[in-house]
Amino acid sequence: KNPIILRPCLMYGPKTETGRGSFLQWMDEAFQQGNAVSLFRDEIRTPVFVLDVINAIAHLLTELTPFRLYHVGGPERIRRSEFGLRVAAIRGYIPELIKETQLAELSTGYPRPEDVSLDSSLIQNTFNLRLTPIGEGIRRSFGLPLEEK
Repeated sequence: KNPIILRPCLMYGPKTETGRGSFLQWMDEAFQQGNAVSLFRDEIRTPVFVLDVINAIAHLLTELTPFRLYHVGGPERIRRSEFGLRVAAIRGYIPELIKETQLAELSTGYPRPEDVSLDSSLIQNTFNLRLTPIGEGIRRSFGLPLEEK
C-alpha cells in the first residue's frame, strides 16, 4: 500500500446533520445578531469548500497513486477579512460588522506567518479536480442559488 497524506486548509461548508458548522456559521450567526466579528486583514488563506475535500479523499481512496503529500485548499488566496466581506455581501449584512485586526495584535507567544495559503495544483492536476470558488461555496453552504454567469 502507498501511504498518502492529505493536508486540507481552512474548511467551510454547510452545517452537518448534527447541526455543527464551521467558522462560516459562526460568522453568519454573529452577523444575524448584529455582532461585529474581528478578522485578520494580514493573514492570507486558501479556504476550501468541505465537499471539495471529500471529493479529494474519494479520489485518493479509489485511484492508485505513489506516496505523496497533497495539499487541498481553495482556488483563491484571500485575507480573512475579505472572506468575511464576501459572506456579508452574499448574505445581505452590513460590511461594518467586520472589524479588521492584525496578527501582531494577537498574543499567542509564537510567531505566525501571514501567508498560510496552500498550493493545490498537484492534487488538481493529478485527479483533474475542480475546486469551488469562494462565492459559489458560500452560496452552496447556505442553500442559496448560484449567481448567473
